Amino acid sequence: LPLEKNSDDFVFDNQMLAQIIWLGHPIGEITCPAKYMPEASSINFQRSVRYGLGCLKVGIEFVIARWRGQGSIFPRLTHAA
Repeated sequence: LPLEKNSDDFVFDNQMLAQIIWLGHPIGEITCPAKYMPEASSINFQRSVRYGLGCLKVGIEFVIARWRGQGSIFPRLTHAA
């Protein structure tokens, strides 16, 4: 994955999943219990809106990359003959 092209913020996970799908790799889920305490990292309203808009942007970029064959975080795919 071209992880160096991804954000250093909360939207990183969405970009990574989109790149995995773009490259045709399978995705699985492993559950992991988590405890969130008041002193743990939290996201405020402004950053959560930015995250939501960032996720929408990744989805739109994915669709455009499908049309164009590549995108800013989606490398051109080459298929072996």
